[in-house]
Amino acid sequence: MTDLAVKEKVIDENQDGESSVDRGNQKQFLSFAAGEEEFAIELIKIREIKNYGDLTRIPNAPSFMRGVMNLRGAVIPIFDLKLRLDMGGVNSDESSVVIIVGVMGKQIGILVDSVSDILTIDASEIAPAPRVDSGKKAQCLEGVIAVKGKMVVILQLEQLFSDEVLRDAKKGDVTSNHVSASDAEVLEEPANIDDE
Repeated sequence: MTDLAVKEKVIDENQDGESSVDRGNQKQFLSFAAGEEEFAIELIKIREIKNYGDLTRIPNAPSFMRGVMNLRGAVIPIFDLKLRLDMGGVNSDESSVVIIVGVMGKQIGILVDSVSDILTIDASEIAPAPRVDSGKKAQCLEGVIAVKGKMVVILQLEQLFSDEVLRDAKKGDVTSNHVSASDAEVLEEPANIDDE
């Protein structure tokens, strides 16, 4: 399925209230690629899928925070998933995609290589994530599912982008000609900025 087809399907699924929530024992996920690996997040957490575009870099931000983007007046921080998971970085080009998600009342963007499909999975098909690390990174994995002979890792966004991670990202000096210092509170609530 092409990125455009998946984007349109996500919009349709999220506009249909019944389709974007758990259906009994079934859950829906958006699958996407980050390098050679396939990941998934719950469809209900997705707000929008955007093509990668110009970002405003934030000085002193963690390496996995690529910058911020203006999304209809809201300043959205963009995080590179591969860097966040210590897997290198996404080769950001015109085929890269930003998945806008809601995490703990905040909107953030996750930079990935491409989106793959919308998966409807029975909860019983989700295997626990293997425990290879007892640290915080292991808590970022919710489970694993087999799809067409390939393993897809389900991410736990609340752990991956916990308050601690977002607080660290917020420590950057948000001063550029695109974002004012008052927009440093971007990670608390999306800020509205006016075109000058």
